[in-house]
Amino acid sequence: MTITETIHQTPKRPLWLALFCLTLAVCLFVYTGEPNSADGDAMLAAAASLLRTGDPTIGQVLYADMLFPIDQARMGTFDPEGALYSKKGITPTLFLLPLTALAELIPPLGTTTAAMLLNALITAATSVMLFVLCRELGFSARVSFVTGLLYVCTTIALHYSRTLFGEPSAALLMVTSVWGVITYSRSGRWPLLLITGAALGALVGVNSVYAVTTGLLTLLGLTLCWRKRSLRDAVALLLPLGVWAIGLLLYNAVRFGDPLTTGYRFTDGEGFTEPFFTGLAGLLISPYRGLLWYSPIVLLALPGGIMLWRGTRWTGLFIFLIALQAVLFASWWSWSGGVVWGTRFMLPALPLAMLLVAPVIAWAGRSRAVLAAVIFFALVSGVISVAGALADEYSFIAYETRFAYGGDILNSTRYGIDTILFDANFSAAGGALAQLLAGEMPVSAWAQVSPVLIVPPLLLAALAIALLRLSDRRMVAAVGIALVLVTAGQAALARQSPEAQAVAQVETLLDPPGTVAAATDQFGSRLLDVRMRAPVVVVNAPTEPDDRDARPAWEWASRQRDRLWLLTWFGPADPLNWQERDAFERFAYVRETTAANHRAVLFDTRPIDGPSLSGGYRFGSITLEALRVSSHGDGLGVALGWRALELTTSPANWFVHVLDASGQIIAQQDRQPLGGYSPAESWDLDARVTDRAFFPVDPALADSLRIGWVFSATGERLPVRDPQDTPVTDGFIVVPLRG
Repeated sequence: MTITETIHQTPKRPLWLALFCLTLAVCLFVYTGEPNSADGDAMLAAAASLLRTGDPTIGQVLYADMLFPIDQARMGTFDPEGALYSKKGITPTLFLLPLTALAELIPPLGTTTAAMLLNALITAATSVMLFVLCRELGFSARVSFVTGLLYVCTTIALHYSRTLFGEPSAALLMVTSVWGVITYSRSGRWPLLLITGAALGALVGVNSVYAVTTGLLTLLGLTLCWRKRSLRDAVALLLPLGVWAIGLLLYNAVRFGDPLTTGYRFTDGEGFTEPFFTGLAGLLISPYRGLLWYSPIVLLALPGGIMLWRGTRWTGLFIFLIALQAVLFASWWSWSGGVVWGTRFMLPALPLAMLLVAPVIAWAGRSRAVLAAVIFFALVSGVISVAGALADEYSFIAYETRFAYGGDILNSTRYGIDTILFDANFSAAGGALAQLLAGEMPVSAWAQVSPVLIVPPLLLAALAIALLRLSDRRMVAAVGIALVLVTAGQAALARQSPEAQAVAQVETLLDPPGTVAAATDQFGSRLLDVRMRAPVVVVNAPTEPDDRDARPAWEWASRQRDRLWLLTWFGPADPLNWQERDAFERFAYVRETTAANHRAVLFDTRPIDGPSLSGGYRFGSITLEALRVSSHGDGLGVALGWRALELTTSPANWFVHVLDASGQIIAQQDRQPLGGYSPAESWDLDARVTDRAFFPVDPALADSLRIGWVFSATGERLPVRDPQDTPVTDGFIVVPLRG
């Protein structure tokens, strides 16, 4: 009996489904519900914008890009119009669309908490595909089950299941592509090539670097088709690849106006610029990021690969693809993957590495010594993986880089890398374990939000155990329903965090819907939860009016919809809040609300170009030179042109009342000129100030406008004279809107 022959009879039970439930339970145990990477934020922002507006902009996370001290680390690139688009591939964004849509349909889920389920589901699905591939190679169901389980529990895959990075998607697509090629070579069924071609195309959609891997596997698939002399099979492989290729070119054209532009800043140093052997050692064997330190169980792939070589001709392909993954990223400018746990760029090859471990697992069934070795490596790797999934990797990395670089975290992987590459003190694998042993709170949702969140993974684990004992495959439908309920419940419970509740308060205020320009970073990426069919742009504040990021984003946002919401923590008329001043100078003020220690100020951006109704009235030393009114279906826009004839020292407010035919007020505004940014006492002589206001009333009910000024301190009205210099005793004027 060879290694690849079964060592047990296959039980007639849905083991693949039990494996999915069990691995998903493990992933939900470390689920956080909070985005924790700029990459994930960018991909989720693109998905949310694509779903809500049809345009995959990522202005919601511009604030994060503004914090990067080096341009090549930024996630977005502006197009000529000022829209910000992600440089990341489209595949993870497309994978996020169903969860984003589900959150739109079921508001209690929340966009971010629902989206954070993606990589948990993908990681569990990858373990199932690894199980299926092992079975295809002749391993027993039990060996295949254990291999899939160890992939999730003992490698960096567990940590990345709680992130929104694209590498878990690449791992699933790579193992699916390999399974498709191998299965086709044995069965000759051409529909398998449709699946393979789609997976290979989607792999390039994760990262264009995978075009090399896709090209090689495509060439292998075409070779198999040629041997079979089947043009139909070749078309089945190339058709989905062609569709993906066209889609990626169109996506680039939409984002950047050029099908061949991806948004990566190669002219700024982003590219394959690092020493190859430094990156290769860092990816594989260095304590700093090396795969062997973060997932020691892959050491068993060395003897396993030798054993598998004797049992299948595909072993060379597995080894080659693993080596290719390391080679492709070894000289990448940020081969370490940034401020992350372990080496995320090796994650896509990990299922294939675990495939090489499978022969050792099979051998363990016949040798106690081998079984002891497998248990030892599984325990060591499991402890490291769980520690890395529960600990806050950023706190340890911040500590290490403060020690070595004075806080220059982002540049720690680029400058002076040789200093820390082989220093075990800089291994986050040991640092995470030390954090947990020191009693630091895990980052998982059950520890941060509510202990109740540990219930869903326990239910899934119990369901997996039940499936191991059930043989009725009709249970699959019931299991599917249970999975949906459990995962949805997990996300809904996680949304009880203070950040999510604060954003929920803000969301209720942003009505009617319109473009949201947020001058604050205090909500982080949680503003992605705002379900509005309009663009959202978030920048840091304060910024300068000529800021290279805030200015184009503000200009772009102001052109997108008729309504513009400015969300800010600045108080009224704060001189640092140039966005609000600009809005008052250009647009019509509607109203203001407050929530979560922020102000939400609404403006109407439509021009007020109606005919001039009146002018020449004088209120104290202020003249109303022009009055224009534009009627829209949802209200009235009013533009008032003021001029100071004499200097005034007393603060004063103007008021405009919209009256119906009976003289009753149906809408009104009473405020300082330009929202306090240009008070009357600050005007120069003969200065012209144009103030705009929008009144959300039915234009058919509006009969006239009542206009006047009052002293702020006393409420006394300023004296009024008409254009013939005749006093108006009421202290206000009434301008009819009809006839």
